[in-house]
Amino acid sequence: MVQGRNLKNFIIIALFIFLVIGAVLGIARKNKLSDETPITEPVIKASNVAVDCGDLSGCGNIIKKSNKALIIVTAGHILDGCADSDADPVEVTFYDGAKAKAKVLKESKELDVALLEVRTRDLPGKGKGYPVVTGAKAQIVPEMNIFLRNALEDQVYAGVVELPSVYSEDFGREMIVCYCSVDPGMSGTGLFNEAGNYLGMLLGTTDEGEAVCLESGIIEGFLAD
Repeated sequence: MVQGRNLKNFIIIALFIFLVIGAVLGIARKNKLSDETPITEPVIKASNVAVDCGDLSGCGNIIKKSNKALIIVTAGHILDGCADSDADPVEVTFYDGAKAKAKVLKESKELDVALLEVRTRDLPGKGKGYPVVTGAKAQIVPEMNIFLRNALEDQVYAGVVELPSVYSEDFGREMIVCYCSVDPGMSGTGLFNEAGNYLGMLLGTTDEGEAVCLESGIIEGFLAD
């Protein structure tokens, strides 16, 4: 039995151990979320593109294709870099290094979403080697493993969902918030689950650095309009 001063010392030691363990676990989790994680699902890489528009760069994903064209979804604010569409055309770089000029089909300032069109005749093999993203069937839940790819650096980051749906005053709608590393120039990249399904699109970060993403259902609705 522990009594008097011994009890006080015991409590202090136990509290110290608890704080140390908590700090170690916190550091481990942070390191885990910032690690680059290789992904075997080819669609995460092969559907991902880099988008250059004047002095701005970002990412995007192939969301639809036909024999004549590939349709790419990206963050609308990237197009702000093109002061003159003729002098500063939008250029798309695919995962294998192929480059092509893109036409802006439509954009929404409200959603911060844009659709680009690349003609298949301008691509190797007429674009047959570039897959379209597939929608997720699973429900988005907290602690769900997710992945984001930086097409500019050819790096994939692993993370977890923090909030499946939370209202963002900056975007004026419900958004997905995730713990995951985000580099400059990753706006427009796809948010994927472990199965390689497309969950949404990265549009920005919080003040604390969490990834803020637009849900894929909203993007599909914009595509269908």
